[in-house]
Amino acid sequence: MKRAIRVAGAFVGLALAAPRALAADAPRETVADYEARLEEIAKEVFEIRRELEGLVGELSRGELNRVFVFLESRSPERIKTGVRVEVDGKTVFSRTLTPAETDALGRGLPLELVSLWLPAGSHQVVLSGLGEAGAGSQSFSLRPGGLVSWVAAVGASGVEWRSE
Repeated sequence: MKRAIRVAGAFVGLALAAPRALAADAPRETVADYEARLEEIAKEVFEIRRELEGLVGELSRGELNRVFVFLESRSPERIKTGVRVEVDGKTVFSRTLTPAETDALGRGLPLELVSLWLPAGSHQVVLSGLGEAGAGSQSFSLRPGGLVSWVAAVGASGVEWRSE
């Protein structure tokens, strides 16, 4: 009986020791993978920090302008498919307008489409319906550190832009 207890105890000891032995090997690979991923994340964080420092520098020197793009339309049926706004060849807004937005436009209320930070200088802004070529294009010049609204008024004669 004592011998059977010793044998059973040995099996229990082996059963408890085996997972520990296997676990001792597993963390080495996991630690190496973890360290590699941690290094990748550190590089990404460094790049993001560098970009943010550049933006903060531009903002603190007043080189960027806050630009709001608005849409006005007394005839919202002309833009039922939605609108797209491009600034300097890059799409900054593109989507279908909600029924509430279309209703607000029909009542003569302006609709804010997008808010941007742009550097001083000349910028080309284009408004078009979704799936259409640029219908209304305008060039605006920005001075450093300004706050500006660009308003696209869609009417029967097309798109007319103004800066406020």
